Amino acid sequence: MRNPFLWFLSLLLLIGVACDTFPADKLVGVSGSVGGQTLVVRYGDCRGGVALVRVTQQKPHGDDFSTLWEVRAVKPVTVDAFTVGVAPDGFTDVVPFAGTIDPSRPLNASVKSGRGFTSTVTFRMSELRGPDHVLVSSAHYHQRYLTTSDFATRATKAC
Repeated sequence: MRNPFLWFLSLLLLIGVACDTFPADKLVGVSGSVGGQTLVVRYGDCRGGVALVRVTQQKPHGDDFSTLWEVRAVKPVTVDAFTVGVAPDGFTDVVPFAGTIDPSRPLNASVKSGRGFTSTVTFRMSELRGPDHVLVSSAHYHQRYLTTSDFATRATKAC
């Protein structure tokens, strides 16, 4: 390119495409009872409500994951916490929760917004520290755990 303006414009476009300007995984975290089977998926909603929540667990022998629980909204609904096994108002069970989670195997908690963005956090039940501590993706935060109020504040700032 001989025109410096076009070169500069092309460079800005490339940077804009290459950078993750909306790290969606900052918006999802999990909390739950220590040593128990209670699991809460938390979400900082800034993308037009929630359309789907899914919790999967790695199968015993392999890299595949099986769905433990999935709920879907008829139309996107604003909800910031989902107790696994309980479909909130406006949601229906697609895969009902059978009530058991293997604490030794990895899980994924995913939330799909009404605009099609999916946020996911990977964890093990044994990593949970209780209902007041939200486990988040360490790739987006300097720490692995936030208080529920810090999570809500930071998730809102990520919007």
